[in-house]
This record gives sequence, structure tokens and C-alpha cells, in this order.
Amino acid sequence: MNRILDVFKRDPRDICRIIAAILIIIASPLFILCFARHLCMAGHMQHPPYPSIDYIIDIGWNICFAGAGVMALMSNLYFRRAIFAFIIMIFLSRVFFKGACAEIEFLLVLFLFVLAIRNLFGGRRDWSQAQPEERVAYRKKITRAWIITLSTIAFASVLTWAGIQFYWFQRRTGSPRVQVTNIPFTYNTVLKPGEACVFVLPNKKTVAAWCETNIFISFISSEGAMLWFGEKPFKQIEYEEVKVPGGGTTRGEPFSYIRHTSTISRGNNETEYVLNVDEYTIGLIKKASDDKRIPLTFNVRKALEKEQVKDKDKVDFFIKQLNSIDPEIQIDSMDELLSLLMCEFDFALLRKDEILKVIQPLTLSANEAVKEKAVKVDKQIKQGYY
Repeated sequence: MNRILDVFKRDPRDICRIIAAILIIIASPLFILCFARHLCMAGHMQHPPYPSIDYIIDIGWNICFAGAGVMALMSNLYFRRAIFAFIIMIFLSRVFFKGACAEIEFLLVLFLFVLAIRNLFGGRRDWSQAQPEERVAYRKKITRAWIITLSTIAFASVLTWAGIQFYWFQRRTGSPRVQVTNIPFTYNTVLKPGEACVFVLPNKKTVAAWCETNIFISFISSEGAMLWFGEKPFKQIEYEEVKVPGGGTTRGEPFSYIRHTSTISRGNNETEYVLNVDEYTIGLIKKASDDKRIPLTFNVRKALEKEQVKDKDKVDFFIKQLNSIDPEIQIDSMDELLSLLMCEFDFALLRKDEILKVIQPLTLSANEAVKEKAVKVDKQIKQGYY
């Protein structure tokens, strides 16, 4: 009991240090529980409803970290400014990125936890009453320590960068290659985490598919296994940004000959990624699995004319197709235009009135099937049921 009472006889900054360290130690496991229970690729708490315990966990770590930040500023913690800054970064990350930077948050919390344990055993010395000689000697000592630390970090960073480059070079050049011979073509394989397969099309262009895992999510479930694709293994496709009227941007054309045209989810836990490479349409069918491996089917066929149209040209293409004398082409074009609106395709949403204008004459078509489809699509677009 006397030991407990002695704590309150200390310097107030010392008491704040102990409270801040304890709050961080309590908040850290609560944050990890938040990470494990209701954080996924979609973000934080994106699939309600959640049980009360999840909200209690979130309230707990938020209150503890907020209290620790305030106490840190009033304490004699080692690295108290850094601790306060890290806590602010965690909160800002959650507010603006909705859990998308969870891995960085995890590392910050881990660092805070280590600092909290260290600060439980003693705080920063008060140099206000120290002799000038002591201060000079201490500054020199700290300067030497920082020079050694920064030099070590720089050397380790260069060494790590070189190691990573060599690692990726080995992975990209060591993947098996499958030659696509006859069209249509089908190939079945199973990709383990870190494995890739490169498919060489008849026009010599390559399509790579690979399996990667989220190192944090993979500890919790097999959902950490993800399928990616690109021209080369382990190098994702990048896209241009297109400015839209009224401000904002939308995703434009890829900086690649591979175009991701659609994603189809089926009831048997299959997902198909439909890609287009010049005159070929490729289907990457990812099948459900109980472990972290991905059963994959790779299909290739000749692409239809509409599948070869670039995203930014699709609206113009299907509007032009409405002038066809073939009723089936007209009906298909109306379905495609409606589908673009349903998918909230920016290039289509910006031209909704124009799409309505070209569909309305078809509501008077002599062909009953075309007329019926045009009336239905016209109504859906006007009422916003897309």
C-alpha cells in the first residue's frame, strides 16, 4: 500500500509518464483486436451489423490512445513528442484512410508499445538543473549516437533495397511460362502464395497471374490469399487519372496492353477476371479454396468486336450500334449502355442525357422486342434504377 501511495508523491510529470505508458499498453492489444475482428480489404467495419464487443474495443483503444497522447505532452517520457505524433498519425489514418493503411498503423502501435514498456522503468532526465559541462558532454554523446544510428539505418536501407531488388528479379524470371498454342485455350493450375505463372499469347505478349498474401490477414484466415495479374509477375497494372467535369478524377486507360474489362462473381464461389489483349479475351477464373492456395483456370478465346473497344470509347461505340438494322445488336447495345450506368462508369454517367436521347426514338420502333427493351431501359434510366 505504501508503495502505491509513494507513486502519488512523485513529480507530476513522472506520474503522467506512468499513466501514459499504462494507457498505451492497454490500448495496443485492443487495437490488434480491432485489426483482427472487423478490418478487411474493404476497410474498417464495412460489413455490419457487429456485436457490442466490437464497438467496446474501438471505444477502448480510442480513449486510451487519446488519454496517452495528452499525458505524454505533460510527462517526462522518452520521445514524448514522437509518441504524441505517432498517436495523432494513427487517428488521422483512421479518419482519412478508413483502415487502408492498417499495416503502417500496426507498426506504429508496435513501436508505441515498445516505448511504453521502456518508459515504465524510468523517464527522461530533467536537465534544467544540470551543470553546463554535463549538458555539453550529453549533447556530444547524443550527437555521436545519432550519427551512428543514422549511418547504420542508411547502410541497412541500401542493403535491404539491393536485397529486395534481387529477390524480385529472381521471382520474376523464375516463374514457369506456358505457351498458348491453339485458340480457344484452357489451362488449369494451382498457385501457392508467392508463386506466379506466365502465359505467352500467340502474338508474343505475356499475361502473368500470381498469388500473394496479406501478411497480417493471413494469420487470421485464408482470405489473405489474393490473385493479381499484369504483364510481368508481381508487377501490377497502373492506370492514368482522367479529370472529369465539375472536379475530381476517374480511372482512365491502363499503362499496359492488358485491359481489365469486367469481374464476374458466381454463386459457386468462383470469380472470373475478364481481360482483353488485342484480339484475345482472357478469363482468369479464381476458384474457392480452404487453404491459402488459389486454384486457377486460364481461358483464351478470340475477342468480340465490342470487347476490343477502349473504356473511354465504349459509350460512342454502343450509341453507334443503336443505328444498326439488326434488332439483336440494338437490344445488346441498350443492355451494354445500361450496364455502364449500373456500374457507375464515369464516362457513361456524364453522358446520361445523351444516352437517353438516342434510346427514346427506339421506343417507337416497329420491332416489338426492340420497342419493349427501349421502353424498359428508358424508364430505368429516368428513374435512376441502374
